[in-house]
Amino acid sequence: MNLQSLIVHLISSRKRQLYLIGIITVLSQLITVVMNIANSLIWWGRIDPDLLLIGCIDSFIATSILAPLFIYLIKKSFNLDEMNHQLQKEANDRGLLEEALKKSEDKYRTLIETTDTGFVIIDQDGRVQDANPEYVRLSGHAALSEIMGRSVIEWTADYEKEKNAAAVKACFDKGYIRNFEIDYVDAKGAVTPIELNATCLEVGGKTHTLTICRDISERRKIENELQNLASIVRHSSDLINLAAGDGKMIFLNEAGCEMVGIEQEMVNEHNIMDIVPDHLIGLVKTELLPALRRGAAWEGELQYKNLKTGSIVDVYATTFIITNPVSKAALCYANVSRNITDRKRADMQLKEAEHKFRTIADLTYDWENWVGADGKLIWVSPSVLRVTGYSVSECMSMPDFPFPMIHPDYGVRTLEKMRSADKQPQNDLEFRIIRKDGAVRWVAASTNPVFTEEGQSAGHRTSIRDVTDRKLSEDAVRRSEEKYRTILESIDEGYFEQNLAGDFIFLSDSMYKIYGYPRQELMGMNYKLYTDKESGKKCLQVYRKILETGKPDKVVDFDIIRKDATRRHIESSVSLQKDSAGNPIAFRGVVRDVTDRRKADKEKRDLEERLQRAEKMEALGTLAGGVAHDLNNVLGVIVGYAELLLAEVNPVSPVTPRLTKIMSGSEKAAAIVQDLLTLARRGVPGRKVLNLNRIIYDYQHSPELEKQSSYHSGVRIKLDLDAGLLNISGSAVHLGKVIANLAANAFEAMPLGGTLTIKTANQYLDKPLYGYDAVREGDYVVLSVTDTGEGIAPADLQRIFEPFYTKKVMGRSGTGLGLAVVWGTMKDHQGYINVRSEEGKGSTFTLYFPVTREALSAEDVSASLAEYMGKGETILVVDDVKEQRDLASEMLGKLNYRVSSVGSGEEAVAYINKHQTDLMVLDMIMEPGMDGLDTYKKVLEIRPGQKAIIVSGFSETERVNEAHALGAGAYLRKPYITEKLGLAVRKELDK
Repeated sequence: MNLQSLIVHLISSRKRQLYLIGIITVLSQLITVVMNIANSLIWWGRIDPDLLLIGCIDSFIATSILAPLFIYLIKKSFNLDEMNHQLQKEANDRGLLEEALKKSEDKYRTLIETTDTGFVIIDQDGRVQDANPEYVRLSGHAALSEIMGRSVIEWTADYEKEKNAAAVKACFDKGYIRNFEIDYVDAKGAVTPIELNATCLEVGGKTHTLTICRDISERRKIENELQNLASIVRHSSDLINLAAGDGKMIFLNEAGCEMVGIEQEMVNEHNIMDIVPDHLIGLVKTELLPALRRGAAWEGELQYKNLKTGSIVDVYATTFIITNPVSKAALCYANVSRNITDRKRADMQLKEAEHKFRTIADLTYDWENWVGADGKLIWVSPSVLRVTGYSVSECMSMPDFPFPMIHPDYGVRTLEKMRSADKQPQNDLEFRIIRKDGAVRWVAASTNPVFTEEGQSAGHRTSIRDVTDRKLSEDAVRRSEEKYRTILESIDEGYFEQNLAGDFIFLSDSMYKIYGYPRQELMGMNYKLYTDKESGKKCLQVYRKILETGKPDKVVDFDIIRKDATRRHIESSVSLQKDSAGNPIAFRGVVRDVTDRRKADKEKRDLEERLQRAEKMEALGTLAGGVAHDLNNVLGVIVGYAELLLAEVNPVSPVTPRLTKIMSGSEKAAAIVQDLLTLARRGVPGRKVLNLNRIIYDYQHSPELEKQSSYHSGVRIKLDLDAGLLNISGSAVHLGKVIANLAANAFEAMPLGGTLTIKTANQYLDKPLYGYDAVREGDYVVLSVTDTGEGIAPADLQRIFEPFYTKKVMGRSGTGLGLAVVWGTMKDHQGYINVRSEEGKGSTFTLYFPVTREALSAEDVSASLAEYMGKGETILVVDDVKEQRDLASEMLGKLNYRVSSVGSGEEAVAYINKHQTDLMVLDMIMEPGMDGLDTYKKVLEIRPGQKAIIVSGFSETERVNEAHALGAGAYLRKPYITEKLGLAVRKELDK
C-alpha cells in the first residue's frame, strides 16, 4: 500500500474522530489568543505586542502539554498500531511478490529466448528495440546487435516493402494486427515467408508493438501441394467422386459431371445409385458395397448412365473408404472411374481386325508369328511350314521359339533384337535359319511391338521372308564391288560417274578428299557449282566432244573450288558410259589433283630464275669487285697523298684549290668504287644499329634530293613514316644510297609529274612471302617506295637489278649502277626485295630489313689530333701494294710513330721473328702468298699477344671475324684516312 492509498484510507475510515480533534485544537488556540488579548487590555488598556508574544509562547507551551493527549487520542481513534503492523506485513508480502515476479520473468524470458517463435518489439518508426534469437534468425542475421535500431523494412523483400510499411502504420493506428503474412530476405537472397501477429503496448509513455513471428515456409509448401492436388483432382480426366455412407454425393469433379450429365451445383442433390444402370444395381449391392463395408477396396469394370443423354459409359472403377486418420472412423466413400468406352470399342475393332489378319496371314507368302510379353508363342501362320519345314503345332510346342531354328552364328543376337521389339520396332533383321531338313536359308524379319489398350506390352509380331536367292545375288555383286573399290581406294586419283547433265551419281572416297565436300553434299552436285566460269566452260566443251565422238578425252588445266573456298588444279580423263543398247547414259572418269605438282613446278622455275639471276649478279659482282679492288689501291694513293699535300701547303697557295679538286674527284671516284664493292657484296663496312626513319630524314635534306627535285619539279614527295619503327643493323651510308637510288628511279619514271611516296612500317610475316624475291617469316622493318609513273614492262622487270641496265637519262643517276646497288645492299643486309609494277599506273619497291632488338649506336664525333698522336711506339705496316704501304707509313710517321713496312705476309713473319714491334697494321687481302689471317696466326706463334689492326678495301668477312677472335683489334676500311688510321692505332695501343 503506497502513501496516497494510506491517506485516503485514513480519511475515509476515521472522518468523525478527525473532525473532533481538529475542532478541539482550533478552539484551544482561539481561547488562548483571546485570553492573551483580554489580559493586555485589562492591565495595560491596550494590546501590548510583547504581552501578546508572551501569550503565544504560553499557548505553545500549553499546546505542547496537550500534544501527548492529542497523540494518544489519535492513536486510539485511528488504531495506528494495528495499521503499522498491517503496513509491515504488506511490505514483506511485496518483497515475496517481487521475488516471485522476477522468477516468473526469468522463466518466461527463457521460454521466449528458446522458443521457435520469433518475438520482436519495435517503435513507431518500425525500428527494432528488442528481439529474441528466433526473430534474429528469421530476419536473416546472426546477432541481435546487427538489427538493433534498424527498421524491419530493411530485410523485407523488395516486392513487399510498401506492404510491410503500411502494415506497421496500420498496427499503430488500430492497436493490433493479426495473421499478417510477409516475406523476409537475407543477405544471400534466400526468402523466408513469415506470419505476424502484433499488439501495441505503452512502455515509458511511448507506444511500441510486441510482434510474434512464425516461419510458415512449411505451411506454404503444404498449401501449394494442396492447391496442386486440388487442381489435379479438379482437372483430372477421370471421374472423382466422394459420397456419404447413404450414397449421397458430397463431391464430383468437372470430368465426372460431364461423364454422368450432372450440373456442378446439383451434385449434392444426387445419390451415387442414380447413375448406376438398372442391370448393374445388383452387382453394386452384392459385391461393391459389402466390400467397402468390410473396409476393403473394390475395382473392376462398371457402366454409368448419363442423366442428360441417357447414354451408357463404360468405366473402370476403383472405390474405397476414406477414414479419420486418428479415430479410424469411416468418413465417406471415394470413387475414381476412368472412361474406357473408346478402349472397349477399340478392343472390339481389334478382335475383328485380328480375325481378318489371321485369315490373310494364313494365306500370305511370308511367315508371321506373335510372341507374347512372356516370350511364349501366341500364334504362328501356316506359312511357317513352307519356310522352315516345321508345322504350326511343332512351332507352338517348341521351347523358346524361334531360337532352336536360328543358326548358331545369329541366335543370341537375333533373339535379343526380337525381344527388344517389345518396346520399339526392329526392321530389316537378316539372319540364317536351319530348316527341319538341315538346309540353311537366309531370312529377313521385320518386328513391331504390340500394346494393350492400357499401353502395356503384349509382346511383338514378326513377319519373316525367305531371301536366300537375293542374298546370293547381293554377295556376288558385293564381291565384285569390293574388288574394284579396293582398287579405287588404293590410288590417290578419284573415280566418278556423272549423268549426262553433269551431276555426280557415284564417287570414290578420294573424290571427297580432292573436292573438300562431305559425301552427302558432293553426291548429286552439278559441275557448275564447283567450277568458275572459265573452268566450267572447259568441262562443257570436253563433255560435248565426248558425246559427239564417243571417244574418251582429257580435261586438263582446270580449277575446282572446294567447300572452304580454296582452289585446286585438276586433270581429268573422261569416257562415255552406255547401256546395253549402246545409248549414252553417263560420263565416268578419273580425277587427279595436280595442285602440289604445279606449285612445285612453279617454285622450281622461280628458284631456277632466282638462281640464274643470283649467279649473274654474282658473276658481275666478282668482276666489279676485282676492278674495284685495283681501283681502290690506286685511289688510295691519290686520296692519301692529296690529304698529305693539303696538310703541308699554305691555304692561300694557288695549289690548294687544285688539291681540293683532286680530293673532291677522288671522293666521287671512291663512291663509284663503293658502288662496285656493294654490287660485289663486299663493300658494307662494320654494321651499326640504325633507325631507317633517320636515314630517310637525312635524304630529305640532302643535295641529291634537291638535284632530283630541280629536274622533276612536278613530282610531289610524300612521307609516311611509322613513329614506332624498330631498329635494324646495317650501314647508314649504303642504306642512304639505296633510298637515293630508289628515289631517283621513281623520279625518272614520272617525267610529267606525280607522287613519290616513301613509307616505313613494322611487319611480322608468319609464313614465307613469295614474289620477286622469297621473303622468309620473321620480324621486319619494311621500306616501300611508290611512284605513280609509267610502270615497268614485264620484260624489263626481270632485268631491272642487272648492272648498267637502265632507261634513265644518262648523267643524272649518280653512279650509273642504279638498282644493282640496291640489290647488292639488300643482300649484304640479309634483306629481301619485292617489286610490283603495272604499266601506266606506277611501281612499288618493297624492302624487308630484319629487325634488331639492340639500342641505337652513338653518333660518331670528330676527334682532336692530340687524341691519336703517337708516343714514339713502333709500328709495322704490312701491305702488298707499295703505294698503300708507303702512304700508311708516311701518315703514321707524321703522327710521331716509328714505322717499318713489309710487302707480304712472309716478310712480316720474318720481321717479327727478329724485331719487337708494338703494333702491326695488317692488310687482310694480299696476293700471292699468305693473307692477313694466316700471317697473324704465324705471328702469334712467335709473339703471343701481338697487337694488330686489320685493314682492307672490302667489307668485313668471316676471316676478319676469325682474326678478331684471335685477338686482332679494330677493322679499318681503305682508303687510308689519317684521322681514322690514327684513332684505330691509338685505341689498340692504349688497351
